[in-house]
Formats: sequence, C-alpha cells, structure tokens
Amino acid sequence: MLEQERAQAREARFDALARAVATPLHRYLLRRADADAADDILAETMRVLWRRLEDVPGLGRGPVTDPDTMLPWCYGLARGCLSNARRADGRVGSGWWSG
Repeated sequence: MLEQERAQAREARFDALARAVATPLHRYLLRRADADAADDILAETMRVLWRRLEDVPGLGRGPVTDPDTMLPWCYGLARGCLSNARRADGRVGSGWWSG
C-alpha cells in the first residue's frame, strides 16, 4: 500500500505542476512554432517533466509552493524540447517553426 500512496502523491505533485506551468509554456511555444508543433512539443515537455519531477526547483514534496521558481526551469526544458524538434524537423525538412 505504501508504494500506491507514493505513486498517488507523485501524480498529485505532477498535476499541480502541470496546472501551474502548462499555459505559460504553451504560450511560449506558440510564439516559436506553429500551433500543431507547439502542442506536440508541449506534450514532450510534460513527459520530460514527469520523468524529472524530482529535479523541478520549487516543487518540494507537497503542493506547488513556488511557481516563480519552477517556471524558468520549465521554460529551459521546453526550449530544449523545441530545439530537439527543430533538429528532427531539419532532417525531414518541412520547416514548421516560425523564426
């Protein structure tokens, strides 16, 4: 039962994080890519956030305590996902990004 409680606590922390950062990250990505690509890159960013949940500054063990501390780190993560998508797109050659 302890493992299940830990998994539920992790999911609750991720949900709180997602509520705090998803909209600003989506706006950030929309300024740099078309809407479809921004949606895909946001999904990838959220997957990476799930994997690196313990690394997110300001998140702590409980509910989201400091969105101002978390958001810059999350922007950096989104920027990395955007760069990866651009590199992958460069190999394919469709040029969806705006800028």
